[in-house]
Amino acid sequence: MGDEEIRGGDKLILRGLKFHGFHGVKPEERALGQKFLIDVDAWMDLRAAGKSDCLSDTISYTEIYRIAKEIAEGPPQNLLESVAQQIASTTLSRYSPNICCSCESWEASCCCSWYSGLSGC
Repeated sequence: MGDEEIRGGDKLILRGLKFHGFHGVKPEERALGQKFLIDVDAWMDLRAAGKSDCLSDTISYTEIYRIAKEIAEGPPQNLLESVAQQIASTTLSRYSPNICCSCESWEASCCCSWYSGLSGC
């Protein structure tokens, strides 16, 4: 299945995942930490799972959540773009070639600026 076919298929959406992390370039961001919001979109073909009703035929949203949590709460990064890129890249490396993934992340306390990272198929 090609990239365009995957992106045109089924979509797993995780919105508003909230984690406490220590990302940023300012010393206070690294010392105190802050809340980060993460959104993940993952496209895949879910026809087999729909027919079989078997978890082994799909990608568990809890696994994608664990990836996001591990990275968002893991070692600090200077840029949120890097956090988002790592989440998308890790998801892709675990489930490729059957998935396309994008990830956005932003500081929960910052209402007007957001940062995104995108990884293709």
